[in-house]
Amino acid sequence: MLLLEQFEKMDTNSSVFLLFHQIFHFCFVAYTCQRPTSPAYIKLVAAFLITAAVLTFFAFFLNVFGLRAQDLHRKYVFYKFATYLSLLGVFLQLVSLIVFPVCFYVEMKNFGYRNWEFDWSYGVAWGATLFAFGASLLLICDKEHEEVYFKEKTIYNPPPELK
Repeated sequence: MLLLEQFEKMDTNSSVFLLFHQIFHFCFVAYTCQRPTSPAYIKLVAAFLITAAVLTFFAFFLNVFGLRAQDLHRKYVFYKFATYLSLLGVFLQLVSLIVFPVCFYVEMKNFGYRNWEFDWSYGVAWGATLFAFGASLLLICDKEHEEVYFKEKTIYNPPPELK
C-alpha cells in the first residue's frame, strides 16, 4: 500500500508519474482483466501424451522381459504385447500432434491472429514420434522365426570293409 500512497501524492503532469503509471498499469492491471482459460483440447492432448509415455515405458520393460525369457513362446508373447503397446503409444502421439495445432489454429483465428508459430518443442515431439514409430517397426520385424545357432560336427563312419 505504500507504493499506492506515494503514487497518489505525485504530480499528475510529471514524467516520473507517467513512468510509474505505465509500470503499475503494465505489471498489475493489464494482466488481471483476462480470466485464465484452459480449453478442453489442451487437456485431451496432455492426457494422450501422458498415456503414450506410460505405454512406451511399459513396452520398453516388456521388451526387456522378452530379451531375458528363455522360452521361445514366452519371448514371442512379450514382444507381441510390446509391439501393440508401442504402436498404440505412437498412434496417441500422432493424434495429439495433429489435434493440437488444428484446434490452436481455430482458437487463434477467433482472436484475429494471422501469424503464429510453434516452438522448437513441437519439432522435438515429432522427432520422438518418428523414433517411436521406428522402434515399433523394429518390433514388428520377423518375430515368428527364431534363428537357430548350432555347431555342425562331421562324423566319419567308414564302411565295414575298411575297418
